[in-house]
Amino acid sequence: MKNILLLSDGWRRFIISAWSTGIMQYMKEHGGFSLSEFHSWGNWSHDPEFNKGEYSIFTLPDFSSYDGIIADLTCIQDTIVRSRIAQMIVNSGVPAITLCNQEKGMTCVRSDNYNAVRQLFNHLWTVHGCRSFFFAGSSGEMSESAERKAAFIDCCSQHNIPLTKDMFLENDFSVTTGIQTARLFFRSGSTGSTDAGTNAGKDEPIRPIPDAFICANDNIAIGILIEMKKHGWLCPRDFKVTGFDNLDKAMYYQPQVTTVTLDRERIAYHAMEILDRMINGQKVPENVHTPARIIYAESCGCQTSSEINYRAYLAWQVEDSIYVDDRNERFSSMVSSLNPSLSLPELMQRIADSYASMDLDGAYIVLDDRIGSGELEEGCFTMEHLNLIEARENVPEAQKEPGRLRSDCADKERILEVQNEPGMRPIRFKNIDALNKHLDAIREGSYTLVLPLHIRSLCAGFVILRNPRFIIKEWRFYEFQDIVLHALTEWDTNRKLVNSLSTLREIYYRDLLTGLYSKNAFEPRFLPWLSGELDKGRFIAIFFLDIDGFKEINDTRGHAYGDHILQVTASAILRAVPPDNFTYRYGGDEFVAVISCQDEETIAQSRSRILELLAQDQISASIGTSYPVLDCPPDQLYSRIEEYIHDADEDMYRCKKIHHAAR
Repeated sequence: MKNILLLSDGWRRFIISAWSTGIMQYMKEHGGFSLSEFHSWGNWSHDPEFNKGEYSIFTLPDFSSYDGIIADLTCIQDTIVRSRIAQMIVNSGVPAITLCNQEKGMTCVRSDNYNAVRQLFNHLWTVHGCRSFFFAGSSGEMSESAERKAAFIDCCSQHNIPLTKDMFLENDFSVTTGIQTARLFFRSGSTGSTDAGTNAGKDEPIRPIPDAFICANDNIAIGILIEMKKHGWLCPRDFKVTGFDNLDKAMYYQPQVTTVTLDRERIAYHAMEILDRMINGQKVPENVHTPARIIYAESCGCQTSSEINYRAYLAWQVEDSIYVDDRNERFSSMVSSLNPSLSLPELMQRIADSYASMDLDGAYIVLDDRIGSGELEEGCFTMEHLNLIEARENVPEAQKEPGRLRSDCADKERILEVQNEPGMRPIRFKNIDALNKHLDAIREGSYTLVLPLHIRSLCAGFVILRNPRFIIKEWRFYEFQDIVLHALTEWDTNRKLVNSLSTLREIYYRDLLTGLYSKNAFEPRFLPWLSGELDKGRFIAIFFLDIDGFKEINDTRGHAYGDHILQVTASAILRAVPPDNFTYRYGGDEFVAVISCQDEETIAQSRSRILELLAQDQISASIGTSYPVLDCPPDQLYSRIEEYIHDADEDMYRCKKIHHAAR
């Protein structure tokens, strides 16, 4: 079996399912293949840290472990990222093909952009008599747009049309680029009153309108038509326009846009065919072009294409609107269920169930075990920290047995919590290696889609979707994935807030000078601890300590030295009393230690040890002791313990008087 790797970056928020569809069609016809697609949406967000997290998915696969690689890097606008991924592919030594965009060292399969634009240009010149032209396209290094521009330039040269800078506008493939193109010809703020039958209401242009606009894609063409109409200029009466890609908006706009069919499924099928030849050791050309088909329509002055079926299109729109309403309802329910206050296991269970609700055969969530610790890494995955967290599989009726799911692989670590009926079910694997063995055993003819899970630029894990049939219809799938990533980020933010609040609360409960608890901790920390000790039947004693002559120390040696004495005293108390007891600064130079132990001998030893340690630092102190009898209801514990602290305070003063009398 030949394992094929597909690397892809979505166009804005869309996933181009045509690539996997075309590749899988070839695999189905020829057999002996599997496809793994690693996909990102790294070009649409304005947050570069988020995009960095998306592109981390390309560091996950071991390129050299695959038999062949197909890469669509066209939409990656960051040239450094694109070059790095291309170099990783080349360095792997694996036969590789790029789709649509030429990369050094790899064969490129794409539509015949150059000849298609030449045919459009010559059609406008010969059939419709156009003599002045304008090119609107995408800037940057995208070879698709560059090829279309090159054809435009060559045609101008062929027809002796002088080339000037004001014949070009290059931005991106969006409608906005078309709008910007049209606005070059009018004063800012001018708008006409369109009348389709006359020239009335047309805005006067500030420069001659060309006979024809040749656009690098349909979005740009639509943008020009929209903006020109606002100024009273109508197509094809006043100008001609052509697009590229044959998008729905071109076919069903008025006027219908003359365009070029970019059959991505056919390109992908052809790419897989070429890659198969490369894997088998055959030589292939560096550039392979898939023939393009031109659809002549109203925007260039031709008749409406016979390919239009408005009723079918409207029927699709109705069906899609119903589907979208249902999807939005599901997404809304999903958002409300992914509460950031959930524990991480609960959150992952709900996310896994959400994936499992779609039309696919399996969903597997893998997380970095350092998530939540503040130790996640940026830009790459560390394999030893990856653990399978949740798995869901579609269980056919034929495979179901009580208590266990059959598998053709030798892996016996795959155990299913089986219910009575088939369908998507939780499944347990001992570790990620067991999952990999299982997927390897059922890989032939399968398609897996791998998507990154990240918290901005930090790699948190990934999700594997097996045979995700839903992406053909769910071209807005990114909205679902965005909910998942947002929930993960919110959970992490909530965790940080909880930790910060816990830290602030701990600071509030502590005496800043000595590090002991302060009186603020008495009710929220001390009383619960005391209740637990009483439930264990422990012996309780209270020490009340006061430093002798502390005012005189402050007055004669200064407050800094006095603070030092307080810190030394606190340290002595902590070292002398048994661990896990409760000690706090009562106020000023007074300290309280509540000791839980088995007998009175421990109490006496702790008291002597405190005085001994203080004496080593030449500090004199008086300690009073009380022995609470706390056989009271819980709601009276606070007042009763205060009474015993007061008793220990009184005992301390008796000790102090004895101490002074003995001097």
